[in-house]
Amino acid sequence: RDGVINKDFSFIKSIDEFELYDFSAEAIRLLNQKNYLVCVVTNQSVIARNLCTEEELRDIHNKMESLLGIEGAFIDHIYYCPHHPDYGFLEENKAFKKECSCRKPNTGMIEEAVKQFNIDISRSYLIGDSERDIMCGQRMGLTTIGVQTGNAVKGNISPDCMKETLLDAVEYLIQKNNE
Repeated sequence: RDGVINKDFSFIKSIDEFELYDFSAEAIRLLNQKNYLVCVVTNQSVIARNLCTEEELRDIHNKMESLLGIEGAFIDHIYYCPHHPDYGFLEENKAFKKECSCRKPNTGMIEEAVKQFNIDISRSYLIGDSERDIMCGQRMGLTTIGVQTGNAVKGNISPDCMKETLLDAVEYLIQKNNE
């Protein structure tokens, strides 16, 4: 989500801080029109860090879905990991401070989506802006597309290809599947 669909302002803790990229609705609408399943898998350690509640995160996601809906785009499902493995911060929410299988680069959220929607991994993509995103996609056997927005996939892990934005990535994967 952060850095791919919306501008990444460090930890987004409220609906006031959430801002879609100008191209996101068009990109997601193109996927919808081509009957792609659109799932968001997002680490949201703001919960474990006690920067916002799960209810506030739902409000942020509701804003995202409303803004997309105004533009005729929709997300089929949002999966989020509220956990963070590092302890020791005074304000942390200890209930969510743990190692888990859902926090990317682990694959738990994608495994849940595969099970829920009977997804064919061999025909699926992960579009991400971080090394953690790309590692997760690679671990699941997905075709990975990095984007230059957000974190711009800095690190030692390389996606299958890099594109400027979510829209460029979507146009690429649609064109690739029409060949």
